[in-house]
Amino acid sequence: MEQRSKGISGKTKYHFAYLGLLLLLCITAMLFDQLLHLERLRQMAQNGLYSSLWSIGVKALLYALAVLGITQMLLLVNFYLRLLAQIILFLSLACSVAFYLVEGRRTLAPDIAVVVDGLFSTAALPTETFLSFWRPLGITFIVSALLVMLFSLIAGKIRRSSAKLPSTPIILTLFFGISALLLAPPYRGWVNEAPLYNRNILYAVLELINEDSLYAGKRSVPGLPVERREDGIRHIIYIMDESILGTCLSLNGYEIPTTPFLLQNAGKLHNYGLASSSGNLSKISNIICISGLMFDELPDSGQRGLKQASIFDYANQAGRESFYVDVQRAARSNYIMPRDMRSFNYIKVFPDGQNYNLDMKAVDIVEKIVSSADSPTFIFLLKWGCHFDYQGRFNPELAYPGLRRDGFIPEAYLKALHWSVDVFFHKLFQKLSGEDVLVFYTSDHGQSFDAKSSYPHGTVIDPPVDQATVPLLIWPFSENAEDVFSRCGGYNPQQYNQASHFQIFPTILTAMGYNREEVIRRFGSDLFGAPSPKRAFLSGDVFYSPSSYTTYRINDFPTIADAKANAPAAAMTAGEAAR
Repeated sequence: MEQRSKGISGKTKYHFAYLGLLLLLCITAMLFDQLLHLERLRQMAQNGLYSSLWSIGVKALLYALAVLGITQMLLLVNFYLRLLAQIILFLSLACSVAFYLVEGRRTLAPDIAVVVDGLFSTAALPTETFLSFWRPLGITFIVSALLVMLFSLIAGKIRRSSAKLPSTPIILTLFFGISALLLAPPYRGWVNEAPLYNRNILYAVLELINEDSLYAGKRSVPGLPVERREDGIRHIIYIMDESILGTCLSLNGYEIPTTPFLLQNAGKLHNYGLASSSGNLSKISNIICISGLMFDELPDSGQRGLKQASIFDYANQAGRESFYVDVQRAARSNYIMPRDMRSFNYIKVFPDGQNYNLDMKAVDIVEKIVSSADSPTFIFLLKWGCHFDYQGRFNPELAYPGLRRDGFIPEAYLKALHWSVDVFFHKLFQKLSGEDVLVFYTSDHGQSFDAKSSYPHGTVIDPPVDQATVPLLIWPFSENAEDVFSRCGGYNPQQYNQASHFQIFPTILTAMGYNREEVIRRFGSDLFGAPSPKRAFLSGDVFYSPSSYTTYRINDFPTIADAKANAPAAAMTAGEAAR
């Protein structure tokens, strides 16, 4: 009786240990994939019985194969294959735990895309991300490492048992076979149903495949003839700032004095108030603004934004020398291909000391270009701006009178905005005042600071409108620049609080000397004419296609009915004078 009892006890221990490991791996994945949340279950129930059963069936199959596969890898005798399993576990868990702590949700394809872009970027963004979220990232590292150690410890005890293990080759073949199948274009949509153990790795692989699948050939030649002007504006500067929330500029009526210099000079510039960005992520807005993609061409499944002539090509055809001043040093992350580098002089801005001085250093570079140019120029300046960590985005030795925390908006962000926008423009105006310069200024996206927004931009599903609320202004630094701008159409006060990114490209082309009617026919409405009846912005994948594993959303941007009634007096005065 004792022998039988011992025999049963040994098998039972093995089975309990094996099933316990499977259950532990499965529950861990379901927790961080939010499958155990009541809200997720409620959403599945609302999708209908058939849809829910199909989704549950696919999920169950993918979960079973993933959990069995990673379990079998941990049980292998070969040390290197076990190490591979531990690395896969750690990386997958780390991504999921990090986004769960920071965002309060499971990882999505665009999240992994941002991580991949950051790892291959030469910018300091990965470092700043670690500095901004060092506490949750520290917890992520500890939790992920402890979970991997726990799984490995249990697997080690099972491996050393005398019981026969399940058929490892068959399960591993299924695990890697299904993972490989999900990389095929017809089945990439199913990647979203996979558990974190292979989903996050597959997202990363698909992002790299997607990068390779992006069109990298020659752009087409500009499709519009240019009308050369002897009295044209000599220097056009297009400034793309980073993470500037339009409602936080005192120029736009914000009560806290974030932009006193701009407010003091409101009569000299043309302020378009609160504009809609084209996307809520840098790479979206940058490629749209540089390529001239129109709203009704989104998502850009045919990759027209990578094929048609860029704003640099149009500038070159208009007889201008083009410059791309890249303070972020992230041109590739914004879909600037190696072939594009032949269209402009590419200047990377590196810090001399603190990173918060990068934008000020860029002003010196722009001044040098303007003062030494032998021909008219077009300068695209990608600023350092106010990306988190906000604390490292402003000069701590400068006095910031009146700046304070405003609800969910941290004091550090308002200081960074004052430094990045107001102090920047003060220096730019000092350096270039009197030069024949026309400045176009906006930001790639805004920021959201409400209690629900743990991540301030880039939200794919139901993004807050603040993530697309940006400033937009045009500032002629000379009488000639103002005269040419006025002849092109001038400031239209009806555009106040009604403009969007999509109107900047055609406006700049007209200022360069292209026929306005032809420009509008090709690229849509500009800032000179009537406001667009609808504003919207894209979130997710700008190059989404039906066979893609990613997703996208077109999000409405609210329209203010009576823009003229809401326009500040200074903006109205400048607008009427321009017309």
